[in-house]
Amino acid sequence: MNLKHLSDAELLSGVRRLRGDERKLDRQIVEHICEIESRRLYAEIGYPNIIEWLVKDLGYSESSAYRRMMAARAIRAVPEAAVKIEDGRLNLVTLAKVQSAIRSEERRTGERVSLETRSTIIAQTENKTLRETERIATEHFPEAMQAACSKSFSRQNFAGQMFSKQIVFTDEQIKLLERVRELKSHSNFGASFGEIVAALATEYLDRNDPLRREVRPRSVAKKSLDMSSIKSFDSSPQSNTTAVSGHDLLSDSDSGSGSDSESVLDPVSGSVSASRLSGGARRKSIAPSTRNLVRRRAGDACEYLGPGGKRCGSRFQTQMDHVTPVALGGANDVTNLRVLCRTHNLLMAEKNLGLSKMCRFRKLL
Repeated sequence: MNLKHLSDAELLSGVRRLRGDERKLDRQIVEHICEIESRRLYAEIGYPNIIEWLVKDLGYSESSAYRRMMAARAIRAVPEAAVKIEDGRLNLVTLAKVQSAIRSEERRTGERVSLETRSTIIAQTENKTLRETERIATEHFPEAMQAACSKSFSRQNFAGQMFSKQIVFTDEQIKLLERVRELKSHSNFGASFGEIVAALATEYLDRNDPLRREVRPRSVAKKSLDMSSIKSFDSSPQSNTTAVSGHDLLSDSDSGSGSDSESVLDPVSGSVSASRLSGGARRKSIAPSTRNLVRRRAGDACEYLGPGGKRCGSRFQTQMDHVTPVALGGANDVTNLRVLCRTHNLLMAEKNLGLSKMCRFRKLL
C-alpha cells in the first residue's frame, strides 16, 4: 500500500481508525481463546496446552501467546474487561500482568482471589502503563509479586551452542549450589555455576530418565542375581555376597520415575485409579520394567494423535495410560499401555469413562 499520497491529517486519522479496528479484533480473538480453552479444543487437535497451540498453530510468539492466554483468563472471570479492551481502557499487556499477579497469589495461598478483588484491580489499572500496573499489583499482592520476580529469567544466544541465562536465586539456593561446588572441588576445581547445574541435571537424569536408564524385568534381574551369587561363591568361598545394581532389585511394587497414572487422573494430586472410581479394589501397579519399556518405546513423549495423525509429542508431565481402562477390563500389558501428557490423559479418561465421572478432576491448565 502506497501511503505517500495521503495528507498528514489523512495519515493520522487512518492509523487511529486502524488502531480501533485492532482493539476490536484483540477483543474478539481473546474471547475466542477463552472459549477454546474452556472447551479444551487445543487438546482435541493434538496440543498439550493452549500456549503451544497459539504458537504452533496460530503463529504467535511465546510472549504474545502468553499475554493473550492470560487476558482470556481474566475476561473469563471479569467479562466486562473485554469491553475495556475494545475501547482502549485496557490493553493485553497490562491485563495479562494483572492476571499473572492473581494467579501467583492463588498459588501462594491456595485460595481463589475473590471476584470483587479481581474487578477492583482491573478497574484500577485502566489507562495505566505497565510500570503503574506492576505497582498496583504489588500493592495488592506483595509476596506473590516478589516470588514471581525471583522466578523470572532472560536468555541470550551467543555464537554456536553457547547461551546466557539470567536467573534469580534465593540465598538458600545459592548456599546449596555452593555446597555442591565444594564437594566437587576435588574433581572439578573452580567449577562455574553452569557446570554445577549441568552436573546436577546429569545425575538426576541418569537416575530418573527412562531414556537413559533401562529397567529389566524382575525375573531377568533375579536370574542375573542368582548367577552372580554362584560365580561369587565359586571364586571366593569366604563370601556369599555380590554387588548388584539398584535397578536389578526393583520389584513390581517399587515405584519408578514418572507417573503410572492411567486414564482416570486427578490433575492436582497426580492420579486416581479407575478401580477407585468404579468402587472396586485398588488395581495392581504396573511393573517398573513394563513402565520403563513403554516410556522408552514412546521416547517418553505423548502419543496422542489428533486429526490428520498429528502427534502431541509433549514431554511435560508424561503419564502412563491404559488404552482400554482398567475399569473396562484393560490389563497392564505393554500392548494396552501408552504414554500421554497430563492434558491428553484426562481427555481420554473423559472420552472412555464419561465427563460426568471426570468433571471433578477437570481443571484448566
